[in-house]
Amino acid sequence: MMVEVNDAAASGTGDAPETSSN
Repeated sequence: MMVEVNDAAASGTGDAPETSSN
């Protein structure tokens, strides 16, 4: 989860990190 959230934050998608793994 942490990695996913970090990736999402870096990608600029803090809405749904789990669903949006872009």
